[in-house]
Amino acid sequence: MAKGHDYDFDLVTLGAGSGGTRASRFSAQKYGAKVACVELPFGFISSDQVGGAGGTCVIRGCVPKKLLVYGSAFAEEFSDAGGFGWKASKPDFDWTHLMSKKTKEIERLNGVYNKLLANAGVELIEGRGSLRDAHTVEVALSSGGIRTLTADKILLAIGGKPVKAPIEGSEHAITSDEVLALPDLPTPRRIVAVGAGYIAIEFASMFNGFGVDMHLMYRKDLPLAGFDGECRQRVAENLQQRGLHLYPKTSPTKIVKQSNGSFSVTYKGDTGESTLDDVGLVVFGTGRSPNTKDIGLEAAGVRTEKDGTIIVDEYSKTSAANIYALGDVTNRLNLTPVAIMEGMAFAATAFGGVPTKPIHERVEPTSAPPPPPPLGASIRA
Repeated sequence: MAKGHDYDFDLVTLGAGSGGTRASRFSAQKYGAKVACVELPFGFISSDQVGGAGGTCVIRGCVPKKLLVYGSAFAEEFSDAGGFGWKASKPDFDWTHLMSKKTKEIERLNGVYNKLLANAGVELIEGRGSLRDAHTVEVALSSGGIRTLTADKILLAIGGKPVKAPIEGSEHAITSDEVLALPDLPTPRRIVAVGAGYIAIEFASMFNGFGVDMHLMYRKDLPLAGFDGECRQRVAENLQQRGLHLYPKTSPTKIVKQSNGSFSVTYKGDTGESTLDDVGLVVFGTGRSPNTKDIGLEAAGVRTEKDGTIIVDEYSKTSAANIYALGDVTNRLNLTPVAIMEGMAFAATAFGGVPTKPIHERVEPTSAPPPPPPLGASIRA
């Protein structure tokens, strides 16, 4: 029994990603709350039935992506080594080996998150949670059956998922989730990446490093919208110098699977409509959507924006007085360190007796690889 009332828990958190885990741990360990955290079973490709402690960043985002990006960077090092006196035959790359190592590391980190919650006294419940009302969570357990939890406060930290552009043949394309679980590089060794945010740019650069013929299509005139204009221009030039094919002001309109297993991508740009053949893989890096469908928000009185993101105030409180939300499920800064900050602020507000606002204005400017040089101004005043 939770302290001071007849609920099962002081807090039930839906989602054990970076933000949900930090909020649950601090609420239990630092402030003495009785906490349960509901999370889907572990898996690399997210769905309504698959998730895992660690969330997007650890399982299918920042961490595995960086491991692959680091792996691809060696190609340039090997290429440059001859000029510094190194004599070696052309190195052979094994994608399967890299993915095996990546998988083991992600499984290890998932175990770390499970242990962090357990050590904090948080009960981790495996299943899919939904709201029955403002104080009740119903969990469809992975082991079978239903478990009903009542709580004084509920925290929604259920994150988001990648989306595909709604074009003909989009079922033949994959998203960032599937990229990070590819069993092998595609044949033909040609990939079309759609989008020009940092996710699409990193994947395009990564595959280029692994020797793939990369084609990047995006709607704007330059990649990385929202970044410094001069930097965006330099990034575009650098990508082209490294052999990537850029298609600015271009959108794919159709993907067709051919009899030999390859794809043809029809796209439209300033010069009209064209088709690129012999494509081995099409990857969408065109944004994400919140995991708010069919979780009972209306029954609990939780309001959302038109895009499904949960509306919160400056303390992460929703339109339901005892329900909070943080991380990618809200329309704020969708970054892991920000979700962690929001989680700590929530715990202090809800259980520490210290109302604390996550200060998004103090978040450092976003960066995207390659890393900035150690000296020199990088942002124009």
